[in-house]
Amino acid sequence: MVTKTYAFTYASQGVRVNSINPAIINTPIFETSLSMNPEQVDSLGPSLPIGRVGRPEEIAATVAFLSSKGAGFITGELLLVDGGASLTRWGNQGNLFK
Repeated sequence: MVTKTYAFTYASQGVRVNSINPAIINTPIFETSLSMNPEQVDSLGPSLPIGRVGRPEEIAATVAFLSSKGAGFITGELLLVDGGASLTRWGNQGNLFK
């Protein structure tokens, strides 16, 4: 709701506001927060519909697109970059990390 509120508030000033919602992205921060090594994080991939965890450069590419002129008419969107997690019951992450 915050994304849409800010997008609506600032659209008339030419400011676009969007959010990116990733699922599992194999980064040092993710590894540290779960006390996992890179291989353990990668082992979570099969639980996602796409069959692998995301890479930081995929999030960076999403940011680059949303910052480009090609996305100039996009505002107030919540973009899921989640390997299809939102398409399934995967959202119940409690079982994923056991």
